[in-house]
Amino acid sequence: MLIKDFISTIKDIFELEESDKSVFNNLSEELIHEQLKYLRSNLEISGKKCDIYAYITKHCGEEITSLTQENHANYVTEKWLSIIDIHRSIYDTVGYLTLLQMDAMTTCISLFDAKTDTERIMLCKHAYTILYEALEHNLFKKVSRDMRKYPEVLITSDELSGLWQNVKISLKDISEKEEAQRIRNSIDAHKSNSFMQQIDVYKTCKWTQSIINLYALIQIIDNIQNCMEGINQNMNKLLEAFEIEAKEYIKKLDNIRKSLQ
Repeated sequence: MLIKDFISTIKDIFELEESDKSVFNNLSEELIHEQLKYLRSNLEISGKKCDIYAYITKHCGEEITSLTQENHANYVTEKWLSIIDIHRSIYDTVGYLTLLQMDAMTTCISLFDAKTDTERIMLCKHAYTILYEALEHNLFKKVSRDMRKYPEVLITSDELSGLWQNVKISLKDISEKEEAQRIRNSIDAHKSNSFMQQIDVYKTCKWTQSIINLYALIQIIDNIQNCMEGINQNMNKLLEAFEIEAKEYIKKLDNIRKSLQ
């Protein structure tokens, strides 16, 4: 048998399963174009938002540093420091979520834009890693933990519980975390020492499910971001309370000064 005839009989390892192939083949060029346009537009907007978030976060950090270096810290200063720190935390979380969402959007764009099954399968692995990291670390261990540190005036414990309950419901649209963990640990964030084990894992990567997972994750982050926007708006309540307390504090000091005259 000639080499070229032998090669022609070999099935391509990096080939989408029939179910994925049928889904992809049924997508019109127009629909793919619209999806790419939507994702790229939102990605660009998110990138510009990050510039704003970074500026505000940095400004809050610099103000905190400046105030903590002063030797005449008092009740008002300490109270103001705590408010600035909360404001910095809000924008840090919003920016963190935005970057996570941008990662999902960028990978989704690549999955739509890929020209061959090999490209699509090779890209799928990162989609699973994004999913695993989001479920294992990013959303629950970081974002949920940070949000629960906010005072009740910004968001109540009941509101937080409702938010994360809805997140868990939305996660049902996403494939199992164990599958994402296996793919991440074998062929993406970590590499198996076995070539054949890596190949076997690549064969399980699903193009359709990867896109579904990423879209579900993008929507979940949107819902959390909407909640963060409400938290940020409630900062006015903290500022108003601080203004009242500061005036009362200054009034007490003034009365002490007058009594000593």
